[in-house]
Amino acid sequence: MALFSFLDHLNLIEDDSSQYEVAVGDNGFSYLDLMSEKKAKALTFEEKQQRETGAALDGSTRARGQSNLKQVEVIDHDEVCLDTDLLSMIRDMEQRRSRIAIFPWVAGVVGLAGIWWLSFVFSFDWPLLAFVFSAIPVVPSFAFILVNAWHFDRSRKDVRFRYKITGRGEVAFGALNSGLQKLDASKQILLNTGRRHFEDTRYTGGASDLPDLKPVEVSRARPPLLDLEFDVWHIRAFHKDLYFMPDHILVYDGASMGGINYANLNVNSGVEVTQARGAAQVTSDARVVGSTHRFVNNDGSPDRRFNNNTEIPLIEFGVLNLSGSGLNLLLFVSNQKSASGVPGQVAGIQELARMPVVKVAEQRHAEAEKRRKARQEEVYSVVLDALCCVMFADGQASKSERAKFQELMARIRSPWDETETDSRMRRFCEQAKGTGLQQMVENVCSRVSTIRSPRQKEILISCMGRVMKADGVVSQDETQIRNRIAAALESKV
Repeated sequence: MALFSFLDHLNLIEDDSSQYEVAVGDNGFSYLDLMSEKKAKALTFEEKQQRETGAALDGSTRARGQSNLKQVEVIDHDEVCLDTDLLSMIRDMEQRRSRIAIFPWVAGVVGLAGIWWLSFVFSFDWPLLAFVFSAIPVVPSFAFILVNAWHFDRSRKDVRFRYKITGRGEVAFGALNSGLQKLDASKQILLNTGRRHFEDTRYTGGASDLPDLKPVEVSRARPPLLDLEFDVWHIRAFHKDLYFMPDHILVYDGASMGGINYANLNVNSGVEVTQARGAAQVTSDARVVGSTHRFVNNDGSPDRRFNNNTEIPLIEFGVLNLSGSGLNLLLFVSNQKSASGVPGQVAGIQELARMPVVKVAEQRHAEAEKRRKARQEEVYSVVLDALCCVMFADGQASKSERAKFQELMARIRSPWDETETDSRMRRFCEQAKGTGLQQMVENVCSRVSTIRSPRQKEILISCMGRVMKADGVVSQDETQIRNRIAAALESKV
């Protein structure tokens, strides 16, 4: 897909795919709904409008809440995340998976339109020339329609999972993967789909019943329509797809899906001797414990009346049983040690799954608020330093410039009082004397990337102009520094 990544520039669809973060750690599991980009933007925009409207009602001179905010440049999903659970996530995935994809229909319509276009073009006297000139608007239009139809489907159907696996969780998930990897290394893994019973054991090698065994597929894969960062172990059995996720088993059954908590999973192992018939074959890692014949007497001895009475090996398979929450898998594994080791290697993840689900949304909100305040303070710090650069450009700061500086910092609602603002201004002056003003200007230009809002950029440029004019004289040095900072603001994306 990276080959066609340039087509993403044609996309106008806002991403509405679900985003979840699942933590697997020392304290068990936690589930966070991080919101889609579309929902996060809507919530962040609403919160920003409320915050600005609230500020306007406290006596400020301009109703900032009425500003026409078109977009939110930075989205911190931690600000809007919600605690959720496995069941809610499964329901969301099932609902999204059931939605009808429109891309095949759109592709069909575009294909028919393309056929009509080509037939129309080649009906001209100069078909090649007509094709070249008509392709200029038609081909980009087709590409635009297909790209947006594709992204629209992905936005409606995809679910993104982000796992944070640490501490005991990393050890437990590693043990689970190791157990399933050893299972996959077995030469033969068979699924018991039922048992066949026989009344006359003379024609079944003396067995009154035999397991009906079929090969089962074990591989590493990623679940469909899930944007996952890594492959997980996958077993296909009974027309179902089981994906062993770090926190649950994800089950696809046709159009429906479900999830099995590891705490509700029963894992047992044992051994069973069966005949090498049908899918059951002798492999290099199988344990052969004896033999029988196709036809036997009542005492178990070979029936000499049959010329084709072949000898049938008896294989002792390792049996692995996975059951719980509607699941009941009985796997016959040629390598007994692989089967017997799985219960112990699943125990760690089951222990974590039995712990109460950890609620972390409130903590993430607090951390996000702390980061937001830190970013906000950094913006004010950049503004303060930029104004100081202009104020000290001519080598000194007049009384009127200092007064205007304090006035502007108060009007933009800086988090510092007049004393703290004055203290920061004095520290800037001392640093400028030590390192040189030009070095301080370079520092400000490198930090203006923290100011991303076009409105904030306009305010900073306006404030620098007011400080310059505060003493009634605008020097060339002040103008040059103001222009350098303004250029840096415009160049930062």
